[in-house]
Amino acid sequence: MQAGAVDHLVKDRISPEVLEKAIRYAIRAAESAAEIRRQSEILSATMAASEIGLAAVEASGRTPIWNQRMGEFLVGPGADQAAVEARVATLLANPALRAGEPFETAAPGTADGVLEFRLSALGNGEFTLACHDVSKRKAIEDALRAAKEEAERLSTAKSMFIARLSHEMRTPLHAVIGFSELLPVAAKAEIADYAGIIAASGRGLVAKIDQMLELSRMDLGKIKSHPRDVPAAAILKDAIARAVQAEPGLAPRLHAAPNSAGLHIRDDHRLLTSAMAEFISNASKYGAPGGAIRLGATALPDGEISLWVGNAIAEGQPPLTADPFESFGQADSRLERSHEGLGVGLTYVRAVAGLHGGRASLIQTSAARDTIAAMELPAAFAQSGAETAVA
Repeated sequence: MQAGAVDHLVKDRISPEVLEKAIRYAIRAAESAAEIRRQSEILSATMAASEIGLAAVEASGRTPIWNQRMGEFLVGPGADQAAVEARVATLLANPALRAGEPFETAAPGTADGVLEFRLSALGNGEFTLACHDVSKRKAIEDALRAAKEEAERLSTAKSMFIARLSHEMRTPLHAVIGFSELLPVAAKAEIADYAGIIAASGRGLVAKIDQMLELSRMDLGKIKSHPRDVPAAAILKDAIARAVQAEPGLAPRLHAAPNSAGLHIRDDHRLLTSAMAEFISNASKYGAPGGAIRLGATALPDGEISLWVGNAIAEGQPPLTADPFESFGQADSRLERSHEGLGVGLTYVRAVAGLHGGRASLIQTSAARDTIAAMELPAAFAQSGAETAVA
């Protein structure tokens, strides 16, 4: 039998029936052996081509069969029998995996790869071990989770914006309606005052609407910058004029850095003036009450030009914990807050900086109790003049 015999014939007892039976058994044995070889070849080819790591584990812990993919997952390229069995022994020590639960671990030799192992019992203490690379699935799950959180955040921001929009629009509209109704019965001396309040309220309302529309058009790419060479000091001067027009009491608090005079910028004058006026307005709202508001232009070492506004931090002002340039965000998000506004000012600034190929930043320095809001414009938009400004 060890030599391959499947039957035996006794010389003096051979008959046609016995011979037929022996031949029939031999043919069936040969066919069975051929089928086993064929299926073994198919199984080997399937395991070799599979993207899933597969291995058979005996009750003793020996791993007689494993494909190349399993070796790569467990050890890495060029894995040998000893290394694979050592790694399998470590995995089998995990109680969750032995209980039939999937087990995840980091893929060897990768920064963010994730492998998932599953163990299936075959009986008699033997197992099959399968391993999947779930890195892409995990990345998709993380992306979906981030998208869900972003959608929820945007939904909350939208709700807050609608509530804030209603609040901010009603205030000037009430002034317009209320004082319009008083005009017919007002004394002659009061008519001019009432008309001024109506005009100011109307201009403020139009300014809010215009800013929202312009921001929307920038997001849609329908606003293009029209750069031209202008002195940085001209931008600061016009930004101060715009801020004072909106809030006359600001004039004594605004101080432009004198060393900004030697810088020239190739920019869209109107857009950057509006953005700097928003920086000034933000400093007035959230800075120390009555404190100085500094502004200037600085040539940076890499050739960029920084347009900045600085102010002292108000007492009790909480530190920044979120992106201050986020759409419809404000340091104080309550509707009963002391500062009015729709929360799109800094968002507008970032959009303007991006339109010029630059960036916007707002930094609080706890040691100096100071806030610096700045727009850094790339060197392609900056041209230095006769002097270099130093903040």
